Amino acid sequence: MMNDFVLEVHTGSSNRRPRCPGLEPVGKYWKAYGDRTTMLRYSRRLRRRGFRTLVYPVNCDRSTNYRTLFFSSYPADKDGRYHCVYCGNKLTSAQVTVDHVVPVGAVKRSKRLQKKFKYTGVNTVENLVPACRACNRYKGANRSVVWRVRARLGKWRGYFVIKRLLLFAMAVFAFYELYVNVLAEYISKWINSR
Repeated sequence: MMNDFVLEVHTGSSNRRPRCPGLEPVGKYWKAYGDRTTMLRYSRRLRRRGFRTLVYPVNCDRSTNYRTLFFSSYPADKDGRYHCVYCGNKLTSAQVTVDHVVPVGAVKRSKRLQKKFKYTGVNTVENLVPACRACNRYKGANRSVVWRVRARLGKWRGYFVIKRLLLFAMAVFAFYELYVNVLAEYISKWINSR
């Protein structure tokens, strides 16, 4: 029997214990490992009893060593720091939270994403990026394309320099437009009224 699928059982706010062979408590939910057919059968039985369940491949689950995998694959900058791919802040290795660009929870729930990560798994190095705690919390389980684009652009250091230059240029342009359109008109009216 191959243990290539996971049955995840969520009890919600109730303290009822799900009755199923092989289930063990893991944090806020229960897990069992086994073949796909058995896990689906257990899932149907538990759903009839009012539990929420998920059945997904093992490689779509968060591993215990993904931080170690990330730090071994991505060394720090020459000054010994990392940078958040979403906001550009410099971080020490203790401040880094390793973020899954495509969230683990989204992969667990989506058959399409499970097919995408079928061979590599969700903990692949390409899916892991350094993030500050605030950006990681703000992103949460959001799987939109915007966050994937920001993560891809954020890996390139020049992105944040160009972004700051563009923001500065937009501020100068906005101030110039304000001056030309509003202040010049106000000054001309003031001069003509005298």
